[in-house]
Amino acid sequence: MVRGYSAMAKAYILYRKQRTDVREYKKCIGVQDNLKLSINASRVLEQRYLLKDESGQILETPSELFRRVARSIAEVERNFNPTADVKSLEEEF
Repeated sequence: MVRGYSAMAKAYILYRKQRTDVREYKKCIGVQDNLKLSINASRVLEQRYLLKDESGQILETPSELFRRVARSIAEVERNFNPTADVKSLEEEF
């Protein structure tokens, strides 16, 4: 602040506060986010795509969701090539 960087310091403080708010929100809705998704993306995943149990508790993280989808897409390749390397296709997706 003494050297004239008050605007930069303020911007950084506001950025850190916003990131803290995002983490707290995600924690409240029960989404573990190791991909640094936005609040809006997390909300959509939580409401529509993440697996839930009978009581509505989230059972998977966004990374696990993407892995599940990649696995499902890779499995379709066996319809066209029974010897396809599904694991490597899953990793590629």
